[in-house]
Amino acid sequence: MAFSHSHNVRISRSSFIDVQGNMTVNQPAKGNIVIYQQEFGLQILMRAISVGAAFDSMERYPPPRCHPETRKDKISTIQEWVQSRSERNDGGILWLHGPAGAGKSAVAQTISESCAQHGQLAASFFFSKGMRTRDSIDSLFPTIAFQLAMSSPLWHERINKIVTDDPSVIHKTPAIQLDKLIIGLFSSERLESGQSPSGCPFLVVIDGLDECKGSRDQTMILNLISSLVHTHRLPLSFLIVSRPEPHITHAFAGETMKHICAKVSLYGTHQALQDVHTYLRSGFDKIHDSETHSAIMKSVPKPWPDDDILETLVNNSGGYFIYASTMLKYVDEEFFSPLKRLDDVLKITSSLGSSPFAELDKLYHCILSSNPNTELLKHVLGYLMHFPEQPGPPLYITRWVERRNKIDVFFETIFRLHPGEVLLSLRGLHSLVSIGTYTEVQEGVFLVHINAFEPFHASLGDYLFDESRAGKFFVDRDALLETICHACFDSFGNWEQTNTPPDVQSQIFKDFEHCFRRMCIKSDALLTIGKYADKSSWISLVCAANQWYGPENHSTSNIVTLVLWVLKELQGLDPQPWGLIHQFTSVLLAIFKHIPSEKF
Repeated sequence: MAFSHSHNVRISRSSFIDVQGNMTVNQPAKGNIVIYQQEFGLQILMRAISVGAAFDSMERYPPPRCHPETRKDKISTIQEWVQSRSERNDGGILWLHGPAGAGKSAVAQTISESCAQHGQLAASFFFSKGMRTRDSIDSLFPTIAFQLAMSSPLWHERINKIVTDDPSVIHKTPAIQLDKLIIGLFSSERLESGQSPSGCPFLVVIDGLDECKGSRDQTMILNLISSLVHTHRLPLSFLIVSRPEPHITHAFAGETMKHICAKVSLYGTHQALQDVHTYLRSGFDKIHDSETHSAIMKSVPKPWPDDDILETLVNNSGGYFIYASTMLKYVDEEFFSPLKRLDDVLKITSSLGSSPFAELDKLYHCILSSNPNTELLKHVLGYLMHFPEQPGPPLYITRWVERRNKIDVFFETIFRLHPGEVLLSLRGLHSLVSIGTYTEVQEGVFLVHINAFEPFHASLGDYLFDESRAGKFFVDRDALLETICHACFDSFGNWEQTNTPPDVQSQIFKDFEHCFRRMCIKSDALLTIGKYADKSSWISLVCAANQWYGPENHSTSNIVTLVLWVLKELQGLDPQPWGLIHQFTSVLLAIFKHIPSEKF
């Protein structure tokens, strides 16, 4: 190591840590070199945040937002509450609640944008089910703290010092993170004498609380925020947006919450129907004037559709924006006639059912029916929407965050489909989901693969996993688990013939392991696993795994661990199934024979 024109430099018994970020090197004319790393604490903190959870993140672009002429009464009520908090300079909580599809996130987005323009927004966190870093409590308080640091020079300095003094705070429990990063920020010993947060941004928006994993964590978040406002009296106010799930409703009904919390409901009202009418008329006008559909729509007079048809669609919506937005996406889809698409919607047979989502369900049914292969569609959608629960990189993510390549190749391999069939199965669903793709060149041939998948709204999952609503499109989670598991296992012996890439082989094993363990947790299912005791399939798996990732590959040990775990589960049953125990013991011995000695 050399320092140009240096004097008196001595390095002994030192270790060097590779750090990133700005660094100031102060070198006097003579003497020791002093090196300062700037904002070390914030760099540490940034490792623990969800960059995609902010209201203005690229991950959420384009975000849902309210039409300027809709939800005016609700937005005005919330803005008045925000202004009252600003004038009082003390904390408070407002709970905005409503059913799926009522436009809660659009209201939260609109409020976030408005408050950001007026210097009132301190932080925002938009939960999203199945999206890594945005579906759990883990990154909530570090993200809020980081955004606080970015919103005020004073907070910027203090939070940097807090994390610099204790970098391990990002690995602490949520309660400790809140105490250190946020409560500590405002404590008297951390603020210099005479400095006050008055005039700083104060509003924290938390959207989609019900999409955070686990009802216990959702309740914990509410309890921690309630304590922050009521006990510590910090100058932060919280807009919390969620469905009124029973445990959330119970938390907001608590004695403490009653004194610090206001509530706004988005349940269907006459005003909501008027807002949907405005939204639909504006949306249809944009479709009519769009260059994409000009060849067809230039001869269609305005208003299109006429007022009677529009009124029918408004009534069908029940005041829920999810019906209106999904229908507009369907009608506006490229390469299709808006006239024909609207006619398809109007032909949906009216139902006498009392479900508030009856019309939305019929619209989902209509769109999903564009694919004649119902079983394949159910398998693909079920896998993409249900399997984010497994460890590791999720599938149910947007195209802007960490991706998992060759999702389609994985699926086509285990179900022995022709290349391109998975992408084809999703072709007619662009009004329901966003599908990320990338192009790969193999032997001069351009191949399009899927690497990201995101439903536009959580209500699609609600529909697919509810048998009473989805009918023939119902996805049985347990049956899907077994189907995927068996398909993965059956594929092991075909990899050599199908020339399956090693990275796809590895992912198939990971998904098999996930499915297999979840199945075996149930004792009744554990007794039926004899079909997974085929030694030739396990040997094919081990021989392939020996070639994955070079000499540091640990997949073979994972295979051994899995079989040992199965044997332990079987031995824990009463009475013990000796036949199955013998079968899987034989599998284990066969596996050991095919593992190279250097891997032991």
